[in-house]
Amino acid sequence: MANFSIQFCQTQLDKYVAAEEKVLSGQSYSIGGRSLTRANLADIRNGIEYWNDKLAVAKSVGTSGRRMKMRRTIIHG
Repeated sequence: MANFSIQFCQTQLDKYVAAEEKVLSGQSYSIGGRSLTRANLADIRNGIEYWNDKLAVAKSVGTSGRRMKMRRTIIHG
């Protein structure tokens, strides 16, 4: 499973959010006899969810390249 950088994940997520905004403003249009239909909104939302998850993983990895683990210490007596 590939680990992506925080910056890459954020860039991808930003692209999907921008795509969602464009689809919500108009799914298709025509200019000069040519038409364009934007991507499926459900596919875009799946991409947003995917990159949100990848971003969370990238943030949990930190700069060491390893996933950070939380540890709890209990002091007795």
